Amino acid sequence: MLTRALIKRLEKAEQTAIMKSKVAPPTPACICFPENEQPFFLLPSQEEAAAQIACPLHGQRFRQPIFHVYVPQWRKDSESIRRQRLSSQYHKAWEASFPSDLPDDHLELVRGSGEKNEND
Repeated sequence: MLTRALIKRLEKAEQTAIMKSKVAPPTPACICFPENEQPFFLLPSQEEAAAQIACPLHGQRFRQPIFHVYVPQWRKDSESIRRQRLSSQYHKAWEASFPSDLPDDHLELVRGSGEKNEND
């Protein structure tokens, strides 16, 4: 009798834990970055541009401020590879900020005067 009651309590506790651990899937209108995949911006101007776009459901799409010190060239070069490994919700949020149908140099436009030209 005691064993059955203990088994029932364990099953109920497992079900409660499973329900609490499930994260609600993002809705189609949500363009927020996932909480565990916050964006990495190469320059402060990219962060400013992305912050201008609000999620229609939640408002602010990522935690701010993100402090910038220095991003080495190897990190800049590997960022596009890193982004490929992230979730579909991250890709959707990134697309909202920096659409892929723009030319490849669209990030250069966002950079503005934040980075010196090599020819200077």
